[in-house]
Amino acid sequence: MEKRTLILDDLDLDQDNPRTGHSRDQKEALQQLLLVERFGEKIFALAADICEVGMLDPGERLYVMASERDKTRFTALDGNRRLAALRLLSDPDLIDDPVLSMTPQMQQRFKKLRGANLGRWPNEIDVVVFESRQSAEHFIGVRHKGEGRGAGRSEWSALQIHRFDDSGLWKCVQFLREAGELTQSVLSAVDFGEFAITTFDRVAGGRAFGTRFGPSIGASEFDIGPSRARATKALAILADDVVSGRVTSRDDFARAETTGAYIEEVSKRVDEYLASVASTSGITEESPASSQEQAAAAEEAHASFNDEVASTGSAADTNGKVDEQDKKPATTYGVALAKASVSVPRKPRQSKYLLEKTELIHAKSNAKCAAIIDELKSQVEVAKSPYACALLVRALQELTADIYMSEVAGQSVSTNNSAQITASAKHLMSNMPKKAPSDMRDLLTAFLTSAEVYAELSQVAHNKSMIVSDGHVRASWGSLKGGMGLLWRAIYEKNLPATEP
Repeated sequence: MEKRTLILDDLDLDQDNPRTGHSRDQKEALQQLLLVERFGEKIFALAADICEVGMLDPGERLYVMASERDKTRFTALDGNRRLAALRLLSDPDLIDDPVLSMTPQMQQRFKKLRGANLGRWPNEIDVVVFESRQSAEHFIGVRHKGEGRGAGRSEWSALQIHRFDDSGLWKCVQFLREAGELTQSVLSAVDFGEFAITTFDRVAGGRAFGTRFGPSIGASEFDIGPSRARATKALAILADDVVSGRVTSRDDFARAETTGAYIEEVSKRVDEYLASVASTSGITEESPASSQEQAAAAEEAHASFNDEVASTGSAADTNGKVDEQDKKPATTYGVALAKASVSVPRKPRQSKYLLEKTELIHAKSNAKCAAIIDELKSQVEVAKSPYACALLVRALQELTADIYMSEVAGQSVSTNNSAQITASAKHLMSNMPKKAPSDMRDLLTAFLTSAEVYAELSQVAHNKSMIVSDGHVRASWGSLKGGMGLLWRAIYEKNLPATEP
């Protein structure tokens, strides 16, 4: 293969184009391509884009081979849409050709576009010349056959598109991050482009949410509105509920108009939070304090809540009531489960696997941990194999603590796994970053009990007659996952390059 620059007149459309099938000649090849591209609409949009920027994408050369009919000409193996657009722009007679079956309206649109942009399209085309169709197949497949586990084109998620566009939605997410209101689970989902931002927008961008809490999210602008504390907490709750599965794209959340009951629920949760802040500090929205005072009050309120949870062993639900299940004595495996979260959103459908797909994403950077995580996410069903899941969690605990202590804390690895786990949590708690997840202290407090959980998992490993239920394993993981996610986030960020490549 070789890179060359050819003139437009030397290029032919592929008469065996995978998009259209076999064509008898060049005009039929163009007619069929226009047909499958929404009767020319998509080709027109491409032609308009070419005219607007005055060139083709410089990083996307056409793939061609010498024509089988005329060796002085070249057949486009990939890039036929671009070639079709250029043909219609450069040849005014072709637009009116009845063989193409273009509607009068489409003909007029092409003529108007062409007349307004004379000379705005390229006549010289950068190409890669392949020896044969077969030699180009692999590279064409990489362009068009999907992600292919990473070998092909990796399409951007909706979140990544909003980040690229710096949209109002992305500005909203960034505002919550800067305000320290996003939880660890939300931050992980955002970092890896897995936050369902369109689901978030369906509620946050609706009129009812804006009327109730005040924020305004436009195409490119974001305004938190007059009630900053109230709006910020409402948006943070919504973001957490999107990640937890409380808010989805289905049922009551399919349309912005049917989210009224959920907005009422969020309003109550916001009121309860602000009341707890006000009772602790005397700060209200009517008598606002400085941002430093607000932050200190919020932290004190969180600490007060956590002390209450620790002393009672239970947490309030979104209506301010105590869940009956939380009144029961905590099992050894689930001793810290109630402490891991300030609010208890409605639970999503339970997966048959122990780990959800968005959990411990940062740990995928380590091959050993990635293998264990893949098993817990997609191979070992917790109800069928609770014993195996318990052993895998135990191994994951050990690896996480060892890697954190050596790579982040810079300390030698201890042979006492239980002590190593406790040390890792204490080290991170003592070195909390400025932009820490809003629930970081809660999660690490829960994780500090993981030494006890580890001891129980060790008993499982050494006593094969011990009966382990899937409920015990799930409770264990509930108390561990938040802290482990934070440790892996710290490991991941420690290993990032100092500057962007």
